[in-house]
Amino acid sequence: MNRPFLAIALLAPVVALAQGAPTGARPPVIQPKITVLGEFRDTTLTGALMPQESALSPRGNLVAYNTNNELRIWSPATRTSTVVLNGWSESITWSPAGDMISFAHGDDSSPSEQVWTIKLDPATGKALGPAQRVSLSATMTYAAQFSPDGKLLAFSRVDPGQRSSLVVVPVGGGTERVLASGFDVRRLRWAPDGSALYFSAFADSARRNPVLHRVAASGGAPQVVHDFAPQSDAPNTRADARTVTLEQPAKGDGRSNLLTDFSGRALATLAYPVYAYIGDWSGANRVAAVREIHPRGLRVISVADGKSRDVIDSTADVQAATWYDGGRRIAALAFYGGSPALVTMNADGSGMRKVPLTTPPHWVASMNNPIGEVSVSPDGKYAVYLGQRQRSLELVELSTGKQRTLTRAGRTVTPIWHRDSKSLRYMRIESLPVSNDNRSVRDITLDGAESIVRVFPVSQFPNVAWLIDENHVTAFGGGTHTLMPLNGGPDQVTSRTPIQGAGYISPDGRTIALRAGRVRGNEPATKITLVSLADLRSRDVNLPFADMGVMFFSLDNRSIFIRGRESATGPLTVFNVPLDGTALRAVARIDSKERDGAFVMSPDRKSILHTVAGVRRAVFLSLDYSDGLSRIEQAGAKR
Repeated sequence: MNRPFLAIALLAPVVALAQGAPTGARPPVIQPKITVLGEFRDTTLTGALMPQESALSPRGNLVAYNTNNELRIWSPATRTSTVVLNGWSESITWSPAGDMISFAHGDDSSPSEQVWTIKLDPATGKALGPAQRVSLSATMTYAAQFSPDGKLLAFSRVDPGQRSSLVVVPVGGGTERVLASGFDVRRLRWAPDGSALYFSAFADSARRNPVLHRVAASGGAPQVVHDFAPQSDAPNTRADARTVTLEQPAKGDGRSNLLTDFSGRALATLAYPVYAYIGDWSGANRVAAVREIHPRGLRVISVADGKSRDVIDSTADVQAATWYDGGRRIAALAFYGGSPALVTMNADGSGMRKVPLTTPPHWVASMNNPIGEVSVSPDGKYAVYLGQRQRSLELVELSTGKQRTLTRAGRTVTPIWHRDSKSLRYMRIESLPVSNDNRSVRDITLDGAESIVRVFPVSQFPNVAWLIDENHVTAFGGGTHTLMPLNGGPDQVTSRTPIQGAGYISPDGRTIALRAGRVRGNEPATKITLVSLADLRSRDVNLPFADMGVMFFSLDNRSIFIRGRESATGPLTVFNVPLDGTALRAVARIDSKERDGAFVMSPDRKSILHTVAGVRRAVFLSLDYSDGLSRIEQAGAKR
């Protein structure tokens, strides 16, 4: 076992529990027994082989997982991975016997995803036949659940009007029976004897607190078990059908689920490492997890001569970076062995300071231009960053390291400081999914007071809406791109052809630069569309390379700095592209083992910050809570 894996093991000491907690006392913390099931390296630029989710077989001898384009089985015994199905699949669960998996999958015959199964050898994971589509209806892509006897599958069906239904179907396909309907039906679980199912749903389209229900497998009216308000996470009923787990906000080096009974009484905290992403529970007490290791440093590059220096080495995982103090200083979000820190330094890398963060920042495995995820106030006194899963805005006082949460929501993105350094503007989605009244741009002060600047209802803006600067939002997708001023000016349709991304406004405010192409297209853009904001006339600038997104105008508005690759496997290069059609210039080539990464230019356009990634690794883990949970059960029996 090498050092990175030792770091994982150190996060999971031997379980130490009190024998039950008295009323009002803090519930005991259960640390899992962690077993490393193997690791592999992913040398692709896009992270194409990295697991997206995982599920441990009931025997604990196999891991089913998905990549961006494959469904695979990992064998810890042979340390090998086998493809069992091509194409995107998700929401994987194992049958009780470990001889079948279910998953959500779409094929060419349908734009939505349905429930599928595939039979496997429970010892080797070898596919024993082709994958079979089980449901005719579209699934909500929450994990389907096998009945205890392995003969039925329960899944959440997509219904019109933000509604969904709990549906049961034979594992070989057949008649679908609807047992319950509601808003956002999910977190399904069978009773141990198969007589009933438990599920979470919201009481109506307006209420966002989750309610646990029970419905008989034979049919009948669902019964409310418990309303878990003000808890925002949906309760996940465990296999014992007596307790639930509730995901808690991440803190420091760890994440956790709160274990409660059906009345909401806290029994224990189930801890796990902050970046070990857990999958569906295997049986009662075990769960699979993936620990991704992304060596990623930070480099400063001179625009004049392309010379560079590494200011953070690749023993860290740098997730975002920005310039401040007029380009004289740098702030970055980085992880060291899984521990998050806000790193500040001078532009030459000297004077480095690391502030440990109590609330982990938003983390992504393969970065795609995370500009705006950390931002420093104009007076240099505060930094703000996005909390885990972009669910909060976190404030750090740079002189003291004091930290606090400014606000929480279903999604918080693009925090932009106002010039007085006393407030910020950001895009907020109150809860997911997006609805007519829960997506808005807001201002928030340092003491957390908020005011709505403008609401962006889905009925009017059904696609992506993005705050691109202090005074503009863009909506794009569906074949159009619209610029919406926040200072009272009229909205402007800037393109009626597909555009990738939000766009970039020139320093003089006269032009917006757009990347032509489908929003979710796999092909990078090969031209820039320049649109005049005075008369909406446009012209194209062709690119002799594959664009990798993010661009910066030069201060004189005459050229654009943009990244690209001259071939599919060529080096990532920053180019300066003149807008008058004259020859472009390669500013710097970056030896990064990643498709793109963080790219930020200094205010004077003389320097570039760019992340430099090494080869990714994935570690499969088994987290076993058996010892700690048995002590909780014993303590409950004594009472």
